[in-house]
Amino acid sequence: MGAILYKKIIRMKKLLYTSLGALLLAACGIGGGETKSEAPAPAQTTEAAPVEIADATLMEMGKAGLGNLSKGDIAAWMIDFADNAVYVWYNGDSLAGKKAISDYWTDRRTNVIDSIAFANDV
Repeated sequence: MGAILYKKIIRMKKLLYTSLGALLLAACGIGGGETKSEAPAPAQTTEAAPVEIADATLMEMGKAGLGNLSKGDIAAWMIDFADNAVYVWYNGDSLAGKKAISDYWTDRRTNVIDSIAFANDV
């Protein structure tokens, strides 16, 4: 089950990167086509506009979970995990099952990581 999920995640990442690359090329005008003379663009601000990617309830769940992980309260952090959850790192390593994830992070926060903090919420 974990291998199938991992393969689906990799395929989704490739599709996302391909789509973003195509959009970037289109935005840069690479690929031919006519160029139009347009009015100058308004001045850009350095502050990013807020973007909503989830319902406020889900955002609060995420913030609370990261807060619990920061405090080292792994049991509270794991409450929202399914029993068959798969935790995947960026390099492809993974843990399968709520117990395996909980055991790993309990050990890491107890014996390896003194403190962890998260900033710049999305």
